[in-house]
Amino acid sequence: MIFVDVGFGNCVEISKLISVSRVDSAPIKRMAQKAKDEGRFIDLTQGRKTRSYIVSSDNRGMVVMGSASTPVTIIERMEKTKIKYEKALLHEKPCVEYAFGMPALDEISEEETPAG
Repeated sequence: MIFVDVGFGNCVEISKLISVSRVDSAPIKRMAQKAKDEGRFIDLTQGRKTRSYIVSSDNRGMVVMGSASTPVTIIERMEKTKIKYEKALLHEKPCVEYAFGMPALDEISEEETPAG
């Protein structure tokens, strides 16, 4: 599983993302309002202004999330995360990579690794 930071340390699994959209479109606003009414909306803004809506799938259907990060920022984080994950795969190291600052496996030094 690969996760991407969508703001304030909140992460979403990349493989379940359907879209990352701006908030100024009327259809997107209607979709977000419908999701709120149906209990399928997650507010990830920490009280900040909503700058993007993220549509994701789960085992029961679609979930809409509001994020304080812009769509461009989220997409850039996704690309960086995918690149790091692919590099880890090329080095044949198991990897669950997060875009919010956790070191990649090849960046962990011997001193940081507990002896066992």
